[in-house]
Amino acid sequence: MTKDEINAMVTDFENLLLARTKSKKEIEPEVQPDHLQIDETKQVLLKDKPFLTLIEAAEYTGVGRNKLCQMSEDPECEFVLWNGSKRMFKKDKLVAYLNKAYSI
Repeated sequence: MTKDEINAMVTDFENLLLARTKSKKEIEPEVQPDHLQIDETKQVLLKDKPFLTLIEAAEYTGVGRNKLCQMSEDPECEFVLWNGSKRMFKKDKLVAYLNKAYSI
């Protein structure tokens, strides 16, 4: 192979890569139906969540974080779910507990 043939092959290869890059940029992303699209700006409201973090539970119930921690330390606590070392509050059971309680 001569030097000119090698240069021609390299040029052809570079043109092929350039054409591929341009065609990839021109391809539009696949549009999904509205019911499958994810809107990154939407946030789930606390009233719609079945489980709440400590901070969310405090905001939702008006009970302080320290008090919620103290209440959920009991091994027989029915409204807390431990996910490793993270505590999640079962919203319905927490609200039912607070509705029945005289004082906390």
